[in-house]
Amino acid sequence: MCPIVVDEMTNISASKYGALPERLFVLQSGMVIYKGKRGPWGYNPQEVRGVLEKIN
Repeated sequence: MCPIVVDEMTNISASKYGALPERLFVLQSGMVIYKGKRGPWGYNPQEVRGVLEKIN
């Protein structure tokens, strides 16, 4: 299992990580280890899954 983080309505995470319009990120120990393409059309859940499987 891994923690899931969802941005607040104030969009502080989107502002901090430059996730405009939207992106999927994987963070480990406070570092961005995966930065997906802009969504929603650029989302690639299989890519995210692969990253998560490698670090687990």
